[in-house]
Amino acid sequence: VGAQLRGLFCARPRKRLLVADYAQMELRMIAHFSQDAALLSAFAEEKDLHLVTAAAFAQTTYEELRDAYEAGDPKARELRSLGKTGNFALIYGMAAPKFQRYLLVNNGYKIAKDEAQRMINQFNATYAGMTAWKERMICEAHASGFVRTITGRKRRLPNLFAKDRILVMEAERQAVNAIIQGSCADLMNRALVLIHHLLAPFGGYVLLQVHDEVVCEIDERFAELGAKLVEQTMQAITTRLH
Repeated sequence: VGAQLRGLFCARPRKRLLVADYAQMELRMIAHFSQDAALLSAFAEEKDLHLVTAAAFAQTTYEELRDAYEAGDPKARELRSLGKTGNFALIYGMAAPKFQRYLLVNNGYKIAKDEAQRMINQFNATYAGMTAWKERMICEAHASGFVRTITGRKRRLPNLFAKDRILVMEAERQAVNAIIQGSCADLMNRALVLIHHLLAPFGGYVLLQVHDEVVCEIDERFAELGAKLVEQTMQAITTRLH
């Protein structure tokens, strides 16, 4: 359906659409901050990270699940979908009852709360470095009352000092979320500004941003050059921030 919807959009006459994205931006950002061995290895070896998580959930090997997925096995496809949901739900510390509902709503996957907790435990064990980093960040946030993004922007979290434990737990999740998503926003904002000015001499400009994706329009004569310039610029920003 997504591919069909994209087909509804086209460039103006004598223009080309230019699309570039930071693939799995949030997961890469948390790998950078946490230096988690499993995440770094998966990205370095160009593994499908959703399959890595799915293999942990299913307690099987990555290679076995990957082969089944590539062969079109429906169970493997279901597991990868669960892995994708788990990756984006659990990196910020979602609790078992909410994860249970999340899987039902997003995947139509009905499980008991105990099973949801088992999956969470497996996720935390698989990415132990990330789990330890989140715990450190939460401790630091409790000490200071705020967290910082990759460029130093502050997110203050007064509810860390609330008497209501539910408010405190919510603020703890927001602490980790603010570091990761705030840093992604820092990266993307810099990219948008630079790309806007970079493409202007070639009849190009930024149309919109969708999560980790930038959509531009450029004079068709300079489409290939523009694509290369955008790619180099987006890569250079990550290097400088690192």
